[in-house]
Amino acid sequence: MASGNAAGGTENNDRMGNPHLTRVVWDRAHRRVVSVWDDGAQTESRLPDRAAVDALIPRVTIDLENWCALADLADGQRVVVEAGGPQSPWVRWRRPVVYLDQNLWVRLTQAVHTPHKVSETELAAAAQVFEWGRTLRVVFPLSTGHLAEIGPARIEYRRTLVPTMLHLSRGWQMRDINGVRADELRGMFSMIGGAEHPGRFAASNVMTLDEGALLAASTSAENPLAPGDGQVHRFVAWITAHYGAMLDLEAVDNTRGTGLAAQWAAMYQEFATLLHTNPAARANSRKLILRRQLMDYARQVEHAIDTAGVDPTLATAWLGSDNAPDNFSALPFAGTLYEAVHARVRNPGDAWNAHDFVDMHYLSCASAYANIVVCEKKAADYLTRAWRRRTGGAKLFTSLAALVDNLNPPPVPAIIATPPPTQYHS
Repeated sequence: MASGNAAGGTENNDRMGNPHLTRVVWDRAHRRVVSVWDDGAQTESRLPDRAAVDALIPRVTIDLENWCALADLADGQRVVVEAGGPQSPWVRWRRPVVYLDQNLWVRLTQAVHTPHKVSETELAAAAQVFEWGRTLRVVFPLSTGHLAEIGPARIEYRRTLVPTMLHLSRGWQMRDINGVRADELRGMFSMIGGAEHPGRFAASNVMTLDEGALLAASTSAENPLAPGDGQVHRFVAWITAHYGAMLDLEAVDNTRGTGLAAQWAAMYQEFATLLHTNPAARANSRKLILRRQLMDYARQVEHAIDTAGVDPTLATAWLGSDNAPDNFSALPFAGTLYEAVHARVRNPGDAWNAHDFVDMHYLSCASAYANIVVCEKKAADYLTRAWRRRTGGAKLFTSLAALVDNLNPPPVPAIIATPPPTQYHS
């Protein structure tokens, strides 16, 4: 079978008795693709010599019966990647979505590798979280914010942390926050033309299995396991690229990103000082912070106005109105970030740091579209304030123990099967 038919092309339909493809194994270490049929037959094709041999993920198996992929890592571990698309049982089955801040991912990893660093209460809670992951009862998405924080980290830190994240996330991602904000802004400006809501859309568009969603501004509704059109190949390519990048032990130089985040923090530190020393500025703080945030992503605002089909003059006047802060606050993610930043700049004693950029942006988005967010106490406090004047928002907890005490996810439905081991004749 040619590798182009590995997803079930014409050969899948030509075999006697109409057997169907059940698994496709990309054995990159041995440069071959093995297709396994339900009648026990196997066909094999060679990967081209120019195909890169991935030492970090030497083998990926597409399990067509269970709608997932199994990635074998170089250290012998295996992680499951659920496949998305309109027909995916993983997408249709609505599990609780729990977004973990990076410090909680670290705690889960410590519970396995250095349990002496974790309290007994958190150890017990971590065991329950891993059990939820094993029994497929909870979704734990990853975000670009997580990647930004693990990239520059020490080798010893990533070697244990990354596999933990891959095991529990199972391919789930929080969509790129720039794409989420762009959609919300477009919805907000569309409201000027008569839309009924300011950019609110289904959480399933944000917490998604669409490959590459955490790095892309838009998502795809394509079926990653569709036969014969190369989509399976793209699914495998995404797994090896995304997971391989996370598993790579070479640290990423994030000097520029840290510098930009420090500038962002310094700017809001100046705002906090201004509001503390200038009564007139404090009285108009909501408008001032809105203006500042609109400047931060001016290009997105311009693009949203253009794609919403709104007259720029009308949109500018609308943004300058007395109602603008409340209109903006109604946006799920962008409004949460706005309210959280506003609450914080009015607290002059709270110093701003570069790492606040990731925390405030990604936790604000997660609190708008996840069911639960687990984060540090200070972040939870500002998120609580951000939702005080608004409806919705994720439940907020500050420890694994609190999460376990307050979450009782439903059991796995019978239609969802645990993927079988990857086996084929060598």
